[in-house]
Amino acid sequence: MADIPAAGLKMRKAGWHQWLVDNGKWKDAFRAYNASVSFTDDMVGRLASALDASPNAEDTIIVLWSDHGYHLGQKEHWEKFALWEPTTRVPLIIVAPGVSKAGTVCHQPVSLLDLYPTLAELSGTPSDLAFDGASLVPLLKDPTRKTGRTIVTTHGQNNHALRSADWRYIRYADGTEELYDQKRIRKISLTLPGPRPSRQSSDRWRLSFLRGTPHRIRFENRG
Repeated sequence: MADIPAAGLKMRKAGWHQWLVDNGKWKDAFRAYNASVSFTDDMVGRLASALDASPNAEDTIIVLWSDHGYHLGQKEHWEKFALWEPTTRVPLIIVAPGVSKAGTVCHQPVSLLDLYPTLAELSGTPSDLAFDGASLVPLLKDPTRKTGRTIVTTHGQNNHALRSADWRYIRYADGTEELYDQKRIRKISLTLPGPRPSRQSSDRWRLSFLRGTPHRIRFENRG
């Protein structure tokens, strides 16, 4: 935890973690959480089986998602309220008869903002609205498609996480940063030995990372 900025450490529920460790309850909490997930999975299975047995199976779109992820002690944190991967990654399953294919998995980063334009396209609902998200229909048709997108998550004012297919970049309101190689699941130090990079070169790196997102994010330099 020594390389996590103070702004990131402040978001943790460190007190909860310490209590669970001190009282030997970490394993029990982990087991209870997974039991609830298992129960939910079973109930979803019963619902899907009932739909499959009904006359509406071939003309019903199913979308299953969660509003947030959950830490189970990673980084000595519990619950949500952070910008790390376990908090911001959620399950997302879409069944669109005649469009999606059973058993396929897409590894491209997407956003929950994509759900409305996706359902609008699948249902043939015309709209003149300018969406912040993008329709996922092309990915439903071809899950191997590369989008080059970068997805933004915000928690609190001016605290942002940017997720591409391989990287997670976090920028806190005070200007401190974190960078993760999600493909190898390791943290990359942004404080590398040697001469400090110029602000101009740092800004060029950030702009190259932001190129995949349509969202406008203002990064303020406070150092």
